[in-house]
Amino acid sequence: MTDSRRSVLDSLRARLLLIVGSAALALLVTLIGSAWIAAQQTRDLRDVEQRLIPKLELGPKLETEFDHLHQAMQDAVAAQDAPALSGTVSKRNHLFELIAAARGVLDPSDAAVLRFTIHDYYQAAEDVSRRLIAGETGEGVVERIASMQAQQARVEALIKRTTGLSRG
Repeated sequence: MTDSRRSVLDSLRARLLLIVGSAALALLVTLIGSAWIAAQQTRDLRDVEQRLIPKLELGPKLETEFDHLHQAMQDAVAAQDAPALSGTVSKRNHLFELIAAARGVLDPSDAAVLRFTIHDYYQAAEDVSRRLIAGETGEGVVERIASMQAQQARVEALIKRTTGLSRG
């Protein structure tokens, strides 16, 4: 073979090796990128399974237990039963237990605010209920009832906001 043919073949061989090498490198980069994206998606899915789903399940539980607390207080007033009213503290404590059990699910500051808001509602509702059981009437009781209802609405909204999904 002549030198010119040999150099053309060497040049062709070099180009083919360059093309094959570039394709192999592109394939390797694609595989590594795909593996990295898959790992990221696996972490995100694990986050959804471990944190977000339990958070979404917590909302209806808290709402139901809060409704039970509210209803138990109403029932105690309707029956004029002070011991039944005293028994509602166990329902309040059950709410606190649900919040405490959700440590990994709820933001600690959100859980604290929710707990304090429920506590404030309970104190107001217990005060109003005791006054109604005692037969107290008048403008003062009406004002306390309105305040208690506003606190109840705050708790309900806070439960929804705390256990809902944020855009972040």
